[in-house]
Amino acid sequence: MFRKVNRLSLTRLNMESTKLGDSGAVELSKLLLQHPCLADLNLAQNRITDKSCHSLSHLISGSNHLTTLSLHWNLIT
Repeated sequence: MFRKVNRLSLTRLNMESTKLGDSGAVELSKLLLQHPCLADLNLAQNRITDKSCHSLSHLISGSNHLTTLSLHWNLIT
């Protein structure tokens, strides 16, 4: 599902409307922890619920450069 990318070159990732759901968001969060230069992540409209928030919080706290995380139009309460 995901293509291997140089861990220092990935700065923006747009995954809007890709139907990730919770399981995809959890796996993507784990993968993106290996990309320290990621600054902008769009996960809008992916049917993400509260179940994914723990993994997303690890991504946020583990990143020094992430400045934008778009989660609008998901099912997070």
